[in-house]
Amino acid sequence: MKAFRTATRFFPAFERANQCGVVGWHGSLRNGVRATPKQSRIGPVTVVAILAVGGSVPLLSKALRSQKSDSETSLRQAIESTTDSGVNLIHALSLEEATAKLKRDEYEGQLGDVKFHFNRIASNNPVEDEFIYTSAPGENGKPWHFWGVFDGHAGYETSRVLRRALVPYVSNDLQNSYKYPIIATIQKAFLSLDNDISNVALAALSQPPASPTAIAALAPFVAGSCALLSIYDPSTSILRVACVGDSRAVLGRWNPETNSYTMIPLSEDQTGFNASENSRISAAHPGENNILTPKDGRMLGIAITRAFGDHRWKWTREQIVAVKEKFLGSSVRPEYKTPPYMTAEPVVTETQVRKGEKGDFVIMASDGFWDRISSEDAVECLGKWLDMRRNQGLEPEGQKNCQGDSEIEVKENQHLSYKAEPKFFVYEDENAATHLIKNCLGGSRREFFRGIMTTYPHISRDVRDDVTMHVIFFGDESLNSKT
Repeated sequence: MKAFRTATRFFPAFERANQCGVVGWHGSLRNGVRATPKQSRIGPVTVVAILAVGGSVPLLSKALRSQKSDSETSLRQAIESTTDSGVNLIHALSLEEATAKLKRDEYEGQLGDVKFHFNRIASNNPVEDEFIYTSAPGENGKPWHFWGVFDGHAGYETSRVLRRALVPYVSNDLQNSYKYPIIATIQKAFLSLDNDISNVALAALSQPPASPTAIAALAPFVAGSCALLSIYDPSTSILRVACVGDSRAVLGRWNPETNSYTMIPLSEDQTGFNASENSRISAAHPGENNILTPKDGRMLGIAITRAFGDHRWKWTREQIVAVKEKFLGSSVRPEYKTPPYMTAEPVVTETQVRKGEKGDFVIMASDGFWDRISSEDAVECLGKWLDMRRNQGLEPEGQKNCQGDSEIEVKENQHLSYKAEPKFFVYEDENAATHLIKNCLGGSRREFFRGIMTTYPHISRDVRDDVTMHVIFFGDESLNSKT
């Protein structure tokens, strides 16, 4: 009875707490308000039962902790359950789930006698990166091979147009390239497509405000996209790479003297950090000293100096204002004086490819990959992957673990910052693009890789961008059979 009388002293407090929305007791209660933010489903009757049988305060605390654990389990199950609409809510990915997510879009293909591996991992929803791999008529109608990476920004509308239209534009002009050198022909095709997209959008400005037809026509020029197109002529083994923006292509070439692959750049990022781009823009806009920001390399607020679309860096002030006032567009950029500031004319490089065993390979990817890894380290990573395939074989998946998660840089009031490093590389994936992207996103730092893959739109964009990649092999016997 003493225990019962002791327990009944809690009742007034429980009653007041329950009236305030507290479902149980944890910690002290004063004036019917819980002193700590924790809660339990242990009610007054349970307290009475524990104390009535001679239970102590520690026994009561143990019961409360057990109930708290059950509540946390239920909450975790609720978070991982399915909503009424059938859409799974977020849960922490296991290593197997993270790897499966990474492999979802991987592909291995062949154009002529050229093998290639592909993968794409989205961060934005919908994904803003697009791609293409195809064969089409080249100079004088001969079959040429094309691989494209189109990194969209401010939406996916421009990159999707490029996926459908860029190769046909280039192919059509190449078939009549006797009029111009091949590089000039490629440049002309890029500019023609951008001009056509612009003209369709400009014609829509005459439509009534909020016209659905106008909004649809404007979309591919209101958004923007980089373009990286590799064009291979198999009859001459010449590879041409046309670059607009900051997607990048590099070539790995075997060097018998060093017994390793040497990195050869096939494109140059077109940003304000690029000295030649800086000079070009300064010459085109004399006296405008605030176009490029030295600290971040941005041009009037945008990270790149060349792109398709992007009306706010090409059209007149009056046209930009019309888009804003009639069709929900954005404002004119500050310091906007003498447009156009941006162009879709590509810089084109030519390379004589070396084929055969230990032939050249090419890595072409959107900047979501190159933001996290150097060109040299990417070539080293793929070179060792090839060497392991030729010899001892790849590592068992998930076997190598490294405690490098603590080395992720954390800065005050900034998002996570990290770089892929050779000491964290793993060599376990059969697809070369998957192999490179996995190492870009953590490698052997498994907990970090799981976390990066667990992130979801829109927070994923703060730590990883969309990543799209082709890896092109110009002859390597180790690719004929899987290890």
